[in-house]
Amino acid sequence: MSLHYCAIFSVHVSSQIIIKGSVHEENGSLEGATVYLNNTMIGTTTNSHGEFSIKMKEGQYDLIVSYLGYKKINYTLNTSNYTKPLVFNLKQENNTLDEIIIRKTVYNDEWKYNLSTFKKEFIGRTEIAKDCEILNPKVLHFTYNSKKNILTAVAKKPLEIKHKSLGYKIIFELEKFVINNKTVTYLGYSRYQNLKGSNRKKRKWQQKRLETYNGSFTHFYQSLLKGTTYLDGFLIHQFERVLNPDRPSESVIKKLGKW
Repeated sequence: MSLHYCAIFSVHVSSQIIIKGSVHEENGSLEGATVYLNNTMIGTTTNSHGEFSIKMKEGQYDLIVSYLGYKKINYTLNTSNYTKPLVFNLKQENNTLDEIIIRKTVYNDEWKYNLSTFKKEFIGRTEIAKDCEILNPKVLHFTYNSKKNILTAVAKKPLEIKHKSLGYKIIFELEKFVINNKTVTYLGYSRYQNLKGSNRKKRKWQQKRLETYNGSFTHFYQSLLKGTTYLDGFLIHQFERVLNPDRPSESVIKKLGKW
């Protein structure tokens, strides 16, 4: 997921369905576990019996089941195959996160510098990315390996991100973030909430979301799925690789390389 424009990918169909299920752990049901569709505004928490119910449009989704201290479950949900309540059993997380939670994070100049680097790579450097604000940055713990030039970030709790120009609050569960020299790798799951505002603000947010979505990677991907790339303003050119008849043979190239 990229937060550079915070566009939501969803499946657009007419019919709706109610998905039911329960979440458990070794000693019984889990109350307060979070169950949501990745990268959407659809989600809920389990009741005192560990049960949940979500109303959604028909389609295929990544259903995320999450509870602090337990390993997340990423379940591929296809509503056409759903026949009975889902049952999820969470297993306790390994000690890596517990050690980081126990370890005191020092919010010194080094931490601030690492946070600045994290924001640039995670949120982005575009104009619209400037309106993204991490509300709880102190949940981040950084580890820097100076010998290998590797920066690692771990979040003790889900990141809360406010996007003022798009009218979203994003809850992002960071699974992995590593900067290895010039390569950035990160993984996580997100859910969205609408910010409160006047009707005028809501109209402005809606317009800004549409402007941001048009021409984005998400827009292109959906156009490919629907077969409407040309109608949506995308041009796809096909190229053919042709061998260069004047190119020397591999043996000649090796000889020249040695010379």
